[in-house]
Amino acid sequence: MLYRATSLKECRTCKANKPLESYSKHSRMSDGHLNICKTCKTIYATQYRKLNPNTRKEERERSRKRTGKPTRAEWLAQNKLTNLGRKVTATKYSHKRRMQILERAGNILELDEFVLEEAIDLAQKRKEHTGFKWSVDHIVPINHKKASGLHTAFNLQVVPARWNSWKGNRNMIELPLGILT
Repeated sequence: MLYRATSLKECRTCKANKPLESYSKHSRMSDGHLNICKTCKTIYATQYRKLNPNTRKEERERSRKRTGKPTRAEWLAQNKLTNLGRKVTATKYSHKRRMQILERAGNILELDEFVLEEAIDLAQKRKEHTGFKWSVDHIVPINHKKASGLHTAFNLQVVPARWNSWKGNRNMIELPLGILT
């Protein structure tokens, strides 16, 4: 209490009376501040590091072992393997997608083929009638993060090419209605 009233404290090392702002906070001390001023603490830490150069390295090593983190060399080796693993995974995924597309193309029914041909004809006729391009679009995109549409008769629609290119790989439900105007 006496220290807070005067807001001065005597440093244990240099024996100088200094304001509390010159001391680091310490929750276990009665006044909440360390009993060595920041200046003396810095001088002590500098001298200690010069006399014990490996102490910090040893402490980092103990901490690394305690937490289970790898050394830098181990981390680099593991990271290179991870990058290689990512490339292999990406290659497998793209191969799987290509195979799915080929399977879908191979399993096209007569109805799907007929509807696709009719949709292409309808797009051509609409182009001649309106004067701007029309295209055949998948209502649910074939490659989408939330759904995978099929190349079937029930997933096709004829829409203006401008709208289709703007829609991109998004689902039709996600788009605003007034885009054509």
